Amino acid sequence: MQFSEILLSLRHHRQLTQEELARELGISASYLSLLESGKRRVTRRILRSMAGYLDVPAGYFVVETENLDKLEPKHREIMQQLRRELVEPALERAIAKARKLPTPVEASAPVNEHRATP
Repeated sequence: MQFSEILLSLRHHRQLTQEELARELGISASYLSLLESGKRRVTRRILRSMAGYLDVPAGYFVVETENLDKLEPKHREIMQQLRRELVEPALERAIAKARKLPTPVEASAPVNEHRATP
């Protein structure tokens, strides 16, 4: 998976628009679109912000995008192990967290409080 695919997938799992994620990261939606389409490279600062906001380790993007075919067998095995032990659980946590977040409609709905009378 390429960085752009990972970013797009995480954003979709969090049910965020480009505008919402861009605002949280302090970047323009057009720049985020370029990152998601693979037309721009991400800076370290933005990568750290993305990882923090999307609740994945910053190394997630690096480990997942590493092309294992170019590595020696022993290094390929280490990278595969890192993916299994770090990346996959982090993505599962991010997806689970995204599923628990209220939708924008739910978040803006008034809360009715019912109090039991003694």
